[in-house]
Amino acid sequence: MKALIVGGTRFIGAHVARRLHDTGTEITIFHRGTNNSPILPEVEHVLDPGAEYPITSLPARLLREWDVVVHSLHPCRMLK
Repeated sequence: MKALIVGGTRFIGAHVARRLHDTGTEITIFHRGTNNSPILPEVEHVLDPGAEYPITSLPARLLREWDVVVHSLHPCRMLK
């Protein structure tokens, strides 16, 4: 299974990435690159300033088929 996690470096996203990775899921994390988590496994990271809420587009390299997409931006970031 292939999963894209948007904003998966902090809060719930890092734990979701770890759990999915532990089940054998191929993980890609799309984020701004300003944070990282020590619990994150070795996964593909796509860094882009466009990973700021609201997400209005994805980089071309992420335009592929995913089995699951998890949007995990911190709720407080959404209150801007």
